[in-house]
Amino acid sequence: MNRFWTEVIEPLARAAQPKIMVEVGSDYGVGTEKLLGLCKSTGALLHVVDPVPKYDADEWSARWGDSLVFHRELSLDALPRIGPMDFVLLDGDHNWYTVRHELEVIYEQTVAAGHPFPLILLHDVGWPYGRRDLYYDPETIPEEFRQPHAAIGILPDHSDLMPNRGMNGHHFNALSEGTPRNGVRTGIEDFINDHDGAFTFRVLPVFFGLGILYRTADLKDGPVQAVLDTLSLSPALEELFRRVERERVDLTVAHHERLANFEVTQARIASVERFIQNNQVALGELGNKLHHTRRELAVTRRRLDIWESTMSVRIAVKLERLVTTRAPGLASFAKKAARRIRQRIHHMRSAKAG
Repeated sequence: MNRFWTEVIEPLARAAQPKIMVEVGSDYGVGTEKLLGLCKSTGALLHVVDPVPKYDADEWSARWGDSLVFHRELSLDALPRIGPMDFVLLDGDHNWYTVRHELEVIYEQTVAAGHPFPLILLHDVGWPYGRRDLYYDPETIPEEFRQPHAAIGILPDHSDLMPNRGMNGHHFNALSEGTPRNGVRTGIEDFINDHDGAFTFRVLPVFFGLGILYRTADLKDGPVQAVLDTLSLSPALEELFRRVERERVDLTVAHHERLANFEVTQARIASVERFIQNNQVALGELGNKLHHTRRELAVTRRRLDIWESTMSVRIAVKLERLVTTRAPGLASFAKKAARRIRQRIHHMRSAKAG
């Protein structure tokens, strides 16, 4: 919603001159800080509702003092305790049940209590969550109001979810789009219908859609209406905005898909690196074993060489003695044979030594 600050949010807030402002869904606090700056200059009070802010809410509360009241809880738990409010930004849980009941609680805290209905800005009234529920935590939605859902991606012009495609596959998205009690915009329209059309609802069809909701009788002519008039679009401009938004959405989806593919590739690379590291350890162990085996083999070869030399000499000596004793006529031959054996052993030892 921060993208609407300069042209929409700040002009409307200054024109409305609210005393009590409420922001549901703070995220990283980019828009929150701008709202607090406005409150500091005007003396307004900002209630921020977010169960899981991505910043140190305690540090912010200390820094902004009386300008900020932080509610670290779900909107349907916090809103009933705030009381009358003048200017509200709803950008929290994007589903029919939450939005429909947020508006009803705000109505009870204002109109039903005798106060004017606040000017409300609601984000994500276009694709993808205008007609499809998103659940950050499905268990916080009563089962009878919870659409069948799964953590699977979504694509424009596809009612069903698209495995391994589209965007926001890490969130719980309703399985189908456009069914009853499904989506942010559907929740707003159902609220208006339940109150006899006493409300005006306008949509800026850019950046996933910004809805502006107010009770018609509370504005009439005045500074807020003057700002709203500057935001009016002719049919031709509205159609042009829709086409531009569709091209932006297509680029956003393509970016999400490339990012998802990049993350998958990173995970695969990390897996391969772990495999290499694990095998490097194994290869190191095998190398050590091979080194020890080679040393043992060298020792065994030396022992065999010694045994071979010793046995050859013994055989030559026994052969010489045997022939001299048993066949004196072959003594000369036996001596020559023994000498040749000794010479061969000498040559083998010399060759091995070389």
